[in-house]
Amino acid sequence: MIKKFKSQLLIFLLCLSSISLSTADELLEILGDDKPTEALFQEKQALTVAIRKQLKKVTGEQNIFLNFLDKNENDKALFQWWEAFSDTQFQSSPNGQALFSFLLFKNGLKINALEKLMSIKKVDQVMPELKNLFVQLAPKELESWKYIRKEWNPQWTPVFGLNTEIVVRSRATYDPKNTDLIFSILKKTKLNTPERAWMEWQMALGLALKGDVSKSAKVLSHLMKDKTNKISKDLVAITAARLLYQQGYLQPAVKYYNKVSKSSEYWFVAQEEKAWAYMRKGEPQNSLAVTQTLMVPDFSAHVGPEVVFLRALGELKVCDYPGVIKTVKKFKSRFKPRAQQMMSLIDKPKNEATTKLFSALEKDRVKLLSLGSSAKSLPTYVSRDEVLFGLVQTEKYLKQESSVADKLYVKSLAGGSAQIGFQAQLENFKKQIEARAFRAQTASLGRIKNLAQEELENINQILQKMHIVEAELVQQISQVNRVVSSKIDKVNIKKGSTAIKDKYALKFPYEGEVWFDELDNYNVDVKKGCQGKMEL
Repeated sequence: MIKKFKSQLLIFLLCLSSISLSTADELLEILGDDKPTEALFQEKQALTVAIRKQLKKVTGEQNIFLNFLDKNENDKALFQWWEAFSDTQFQSSPNGQALFSFLLFKNGLKINALEKLMSIKKVDQVMPELKNLFVQLAPKELESWKYIRKEWNPQWTPVFGLNTEIVVRSRATYDPKNTDLIFSILKKTKLNTPERAWMEWQMALGLALKGDVSKSAKVLSHLMKDKTNKISKDLVAITAARLLYQQGYLQPAVKYYNKVSKSSEYWFVAQEEKAWAYMRKGEPQNSLAVTQTLMVPDFSAHVGPEVVFLRALGELKVCDYPGVIKTVKKFKSRFKPRAQQMMSLIDKPKNEATTKLFSALEKDRVKLLSLGSSAKSLPTYVSRDEVLFGLVQTEKYLKQESSVADKLYVKSLAGGSAQIGFQAQLENFKKQIEARAFRAQTASLGRIKNLAQEELENINQILQKMHIVEAELVQQISQVNRVVSSKIDKVNIKKGSTAIKDKYALKFPYEGEVWFDELDNYNVDVKKGCQGKMEL
């Protein structure tokens, strides 16, 4: 009799595990529970009601999951997820993927959650209750939107809104020449927003690369009036100068190079390019005046090898042969160790200098000067590399989520499901997130290697040009008698005109202590350059 009763009880319990929501409520009424607990009350919330309807038949493990969800015990709900839905049709359905994304988000794994959400193909099949929750949780201002690396799914635009789409898509990297795609996004942006400024910047670059300089200039002109400061005014100025330079408008280009402020990370390269503009204008004395500033030893980490070549070329143009020899020696003494540093960085990109750089970039953009002595061990243009900054920022947030995943795993050991084996699934999930954070770090180090490789190649290329300067120097010295015998009586005087005529203006050459106000305030006057007069 007892065995028969136990058998009947077991059958009853098995049937009870698959009772629908309405039947369960009726059962509680029959049993006299007229004051349902808070958990039972929360079970009737829109989301869990919708999930139960979707599932139709709720298993015991799924019921445990839904109870955790009702009580806002999101960590326990995540721990229970695999026991409740592993190998079920619901797990791989749009609703299942969206629900899992919701759990990730509520547990602090926001980037992973949003990327998983973007991977859902049939957005129209996701229940409205889940969509509404995400709209509240993830407004366009959410920082995580900036770092997801999944292509925006247009089906989510009606849910999250056009502004969120623009935030995500404007952070993506596009082929600058694909101006049609960039323009389609640009049209959706609002005036005076950072997203619009960023897309205008990409449009200006794209038009310039396609050779449509006039349109590119118009976009840059508009960017100069932008009030969001999303794109640095100094960056816009140097870009405008480069467009003018490429079109042969050298004097207007110089004016725009002069607009780049001394506090800018672009100031050194603007000076270098301005010196080239003077050289192309046939004013080597002005090119020498500009490069005098750039040759200051304190700035060696900020100045590339082309500046030294440019100076040697200018000295050759005015027949300052001792100056050429001195500059050639300076190139060898400065860039031989620099090349060794870059080779070391390519071989081992993770070192004290890059660690310090990444730590600074995690907080915000940095200036090379702020890195102190570490700057000498880093690629010249590393501080203003947008790709590297984006990678480091992404790495920072992914490392945070990796730490969250690790804490969740530890917590699951004590407070998770009683089911055996679920920790293995959670551990695999944790490892996936950790692996992604590691890949982000690897990408940042890879970018450092690429920048170091580019600089090393540049040093080698300029070295070949310096050999040409040396050969030209030998040839000119060997022909000096021809110059003297030409009996040219007229003396050629080249007046410098680059310096601001104020109390800080200095006559070249100047050797001594460097004052910041003196930078770019040198004049060079060349008398009797490349000419001689035979003495009787």
